[in-house]
Amino acid sequence: MVLSRKDKRRSLEDAVAEHVRPGMTLHLPFGDARPNALLREVVRQFRGTRPGFTVISTGLLNSQQALVSSGLVTKLITTFAGENYPTPGPSPVIKRALEDGMEIEDWSIYTMVAALTAGALGVPFYPVRSFAEGSMSGRAGMAPRATVDNPFAGGEVTVVPALVPDLTLLHGVAGDAEGNIVMAGPGGEREWGALASRVGVLATVERIVERDVIEAHNSQVRLPAPAVLTISEVSGGSAPYGTYTAGIGSIAGYDEDVSAMLAARQSMRTANEFDSWVDKWLVGNPAGQLDAPSVPQPETYTDAELMIVAAARRIATRIEAAGFDFVLAGIGQANLAAWLAHATLAPARAPMLLAEMGMVGYTPQPGDPYLFANRNKPSAAQLTDTTAILGAYVGHHRMRTLAAVGAGQLAADGSINSTVGHDGAYLTGSGGVNDIASVADELVVILRQSARRLLDDVEVRTAPGRAVRTVVTDRAIFVRDGDRFRLEAVLVPPARSAASTDELLADVRARTGWSGVEWPADPIREPLPTISELETLRAFDPDRHFLR
Repeated sequence: MVLSRKDKRRSLEDAVAEHVRPGMTLHLPFGDARPNALLREVVRQFRGTRPGFTVISTGLLNSQQALVSSGLVTKLITTFAGENYPTPGPSPVIKRALEDGMEIEDWSIYTMVAALTAGALGVPFYPVRSFAEGSMSGRAGMAPRATVDNPFAGGEVTVVPALVPDLTLLHGVAGDAEGNIVMAGPGGEREWGALASRVGVLATVERIVERDVIEAHNSQVRLPAPAVLTISEVSGGSAPYGTYTAGIGSIAGYDEDVSAMLAARQSMRTANEFDSWVDKWLVGNPAGQLDAPSVPQPETYTDAELMIVAAARRIATRIEAAGFDFVLAGIGQANLAAWLAHATLAPARAPMLLAEMGMVGYTPQPGDPYLFANRNKPSAAQLTDTTAILGAYVGHHRMRTLAAVGAGQLAADGSINSTVGHDGAYLTGSGGVNDIASVADELVVILRQSARRLLDDVEVRTAPGRAVRTVVTDRAIFVRDGDRFRLEAVLVPPARSAASTDELLADVRARTGWSGVEWPADPIREPLPTISELETLRAFDPDRHFLR
């Protein structure tokens, strides 16, 4: 006897109208694809109202911020509320919303995944190794956490409470009419938030397929049909972000729509501009492409290239000296430094590259500087998830990890602040930096230098400084021996190529807010970038999003 199965196919309009209600907590998963078609429909149906949504998302990015600008969100529970493509930075949309009273609760990526896992497992809390040394503190609205006694070995364990959303909106590669959903790697948080949801899941997929396709890819089915309320076929449902399909069901993947994402980011400067963009591209019927700007190649190196090359050299040096199994590349100029170091090392000596969403042992390909670019995924030795990367591989008792990360501000003890700026304005939040800095064996921090960024102490400790050994700026390289940083080398910016070493040192000292730095009497001048280094670096970022 063949059992009858429920057909859950719905249009986007019907799916949202049937299940999304004011006051709900909506969860937007972090994975290889993003539920942007569903979010557009939520904006269309609720814009002009005040539904009071709470949104849980590891990152609310780019066009997704239309939820905020449209006044739909009362509280945002997140790890990163800003822009990350092509470069990370604060969002004017988030800044205006906070000024208008929106509440924000800051988590780190792994602690949020752990909390959603607890929700899915039906347990009240989950132990984590993040939030070390009093980090993620100094500001109201930081993620709740507690310490409990370890009943097995003594001591205390940090735990985070379960997160249980009402609805999860997600985009997968394929699904059948019942709602069995196939998702390609890397998995990010995978299915945990969806399984934690009280009401269920609204899903979109690139293609609704027959049962035999599901069976052929059953190792990649992340959600079983009973967890799913509706399924809608939306080709390009993750756009303007991309989707990696791994050839599942002969479904073609697609890359990020750079032009559309840059246009959205450009429009965020004022509320009226972004409202107009939302009217045209989200509330209306998005169609067509915008032209990307042409960026001329410079005749000499830039300040950014100088900094990234210097950081790549130090990463390679530390790999050679200490030996690491993994190099975790943080998003932004940090990942370009890690990529360049990886490219310059002999294959036998190069550790495996990690990316927090679940990429292991990948080889960066030319043409796109985005950390999670689809073109890098087929080269990976493993496509796994955030729990494996941030929960197990980084900080593993047998495997050693060097991480390259960025920072908004850096304290004299290495503590990182990426939550608020010197003027108190919101920056972006932790992302994965707290999880990484809490357990990684060693960190290289990369940031622009000013006396407002290198401080004796920071107001908000987004991440602990215990593992920060090397700091590379656009003016200098500092190395920490014990409790103090010492200047190792001064950099020669292109505009100051004729300056003496003493003049360069005086500039570095004026841009350093740390006290107690060890200043050498005769500092080293870092060698200038070579043609080979610049050619490799520019191949990764041909449009110069990071390198200008």
